[in-house]
Amino acid sequence: MRDFHGNADVVFGDSMLGNLAYLKKHNLYDVDLVMGINGTDARAGAITKDITWPILRHYNKKTGFGGELYQGQNDGTVAVCKEMGPTSLGKTKDGINLLYQYIEDRGSTIQCNIKQEWKDCTKEQSKFVEQFKDKTKDELEGQVNRLTGMLKSIKGEALGWVQQRMSIVKQLLRKDELLKEAAESKAEADAASAAQAKAQASADSAAAEEADHKAKKLAAAAATEGASAEAKAQAEDAAAASAKKDEL
Repeated sequence: MRDFHGNADVVFGDSMLGNLAYLKKHNLYDVDLVMGINGTDARAGAITKDITWPILRHYNKKTGFGGELYQGQNDGTVAVCKEMGPTSLGKTKDGINLLYQYIEDRGSTIQCNIKQEWKDCTKEQSKFVEQFKDKTKDELEGQVNRLTGMLKSIKGEALGWVQQRMSIVKQLLRKDELLKEAAESKAEADAASAAQAKAQASADSAAAEEADHKAKKLAAAAATEGASAEAKAQAEDAAAASAKKDEL
């Protein structure tokens, strides 16, 4: 999911799961857990024999506030962490990362993005970008109409590729607008970074100045203490000399 950092189309959240028996014992189960939203079971884990197993839920305009549970590709026989992990189980027959596919599909997004200069595209996506990046507006709109028709008839894994092409074509139609947004976002980020660096430099300077002030203050105190000690020693020497003189 780190690869989707900065993607404005999706956000991620997680819930801390615990032993159900413990929650019941301490009367936390019915009090602190959100069990449902708008009539939809919205528990954060699948419960089996007092153990709460991790699950995945997604929320979008289609699901509403209740969200929808990820059902899995293996009839629930494989744990989500394994099915969506970086193992062979975490890939489709075509080698597509299941987690990527899930996020892009449910989040109506794509990592192959013009704002990122198409750097996160697959080979197939990059080939499609090259094929259509110089097309006219009419040609791109014609492709949108064609893909829209395909979305109504195609199902399964092939649907994902249609959705990806649709996203790319729509980005190309908004090329100038999106590139302007990307430039503005970069300028804002650079300005924020510069302001943060300036604030840090100012804080470092203030800290250095304070440290220098403390050092000078300590040095002055030490000098005063040394002078006092020297004066005391001179007084003691004078008193001793005076006492010796009286003895004589």
